[in-house]
Amino acid sequence: MITVVCLVLLAVGFLAPRRSRRVQGGIDSGSDKAERKADDKTPDALTKFVKKPIENARKAADKSTEVGREGREKTSGEDVD
Repeated sequence: MITVVCLVLLAVGFLAPRRSRRVQGGIDSGSDKAERKADDKTPDALTKFVKKPIENARKAADKSTEVGREGREKTSGEDVD
């Protein structure tokens, strides 16, 4: 599932770099909700183990969007920030 999200974010980052920030924000807010839910639902000893995959997925999604934007910048020569 995260692979599909990363591929979509990579494509959006390349094709529509300015709009990709909004999509990336939506993914980040979903990750925040999942982390909060993990805090609420799991015992304290397991929280770290439950939150780590969520954090890794968020980092991967952010990185793939960033790579898409950088690729767009290199091919078009425009600054997308």
